[in-house]
Amino acid sequence: MLLERDVWSVEIRLDHTLDLRDPVVIEAMGAPPLRRWILDAGKTRAAAEHLRAQTGVQGLIVPSVAFLDDPDRPNVIVFRDRVDPAVAFGLPHRSGRITLDTRG
Repeated sequence: MLLERDVWSVEIRLDHTLDLRDPVVIEAMGAPPLRRWILDAGKTRAAAEHLRAQTGVQGLIVPSVAFLDDPDRPNVIVFRDRVDPAVAFGLPHRSGRITLDTRG
């Protein structure tokens, strides 16, 4: 089955983030190199929960699983309880439309 979906983008303004694409940040966390655990959902969730509990960050910049070979295309995890949505998020903008093949 083919599914069509709109792709939206939104500007995000955060004052305090950690960039998990930076090996220095990963080393300071005491974690092994990112490539050894980035695809493990349990480990990435545990890392996010640890950083949220131990720091005052508003969000994390993480490699996109879809673009692991391109660090210039990250995802941002926002801890919504640490931001004012009216300040942190701009207006959404429709970027385009994609078709997904759900057969695998």
